[in-house]
Amino acid sequence: MKTLNFSKRLLCAVIAFIIATFVGIPFISAEIEGYFQYGVVGGEAYIIQCNNQVQGHLDIPETLGGYPVTVIGYQSFVGCYDLTSITIPPSVHSLVGGAFMLTGLTEVTIPKSVTRIDGSVFADCYNMSGITVEEGNPNYVSIDGVLFTKDLTELMCYPTGKTG
Repeated sequence: MKTLNFSKRLLCAVIAFIIATFVGIPFISAEIEGYFQYGVVGGEAYIIQCNNQVQGHLDIPETLGGYPVTVIGYQSFVGCYDLTSITIPPSVHSLVGGAFMLTGLTEVTIPKSVTRIDGSVFADCYNMSGITVEEGNPNYVSIDGVLFTKDLTELMCYPTGKTG
C-alpha cells in the first residue's frame, strides 16, 4: 500500500513537472505540510494529494509553504472515505477533475473565488446531499443543492446522495 502511495505521488510530481516545463512555468518540487502534498507553480500552491486517513471536518489551508493555495488538483482527495466536510479557502480558484472523488463528503460550500470546476470533481461522493455556492460567484450557482453554471445552461453536479 505504501509503495502504491509513493508511486502515485511520484507520478503526480512528474506530470506536474512536465506540464510546468511545457508551459514555461518554473516548478518547485512537491512538498508535504500537514495532511497535504503540494507543488508550487508560478508562486502558487496546488494540492496534489491529501492523506486519505483524514477524518471528519478538514479546513484546507489558505497557504502551504508560504504560497497561496489556488488549485485543488486532480483526484487529490480520492479515497478520503472518512472526510465528511471541508472548508475551501477564498484563495482557491480551481477544482480540478475528480478532486473530491470517492470521499465521504456530505455537503460542500464553494466560495465565490472558485471560477473553474471540472465536471467530475464530486464523482462517486455517495453521501453528498447538497452543494452550496457562495453568493457572488461569477461562474456557478446552486439551486436546491444542485450545482449549475451561472447561466443555467449546464448541470455541473447533481449530488448522488440527494433525495427527491
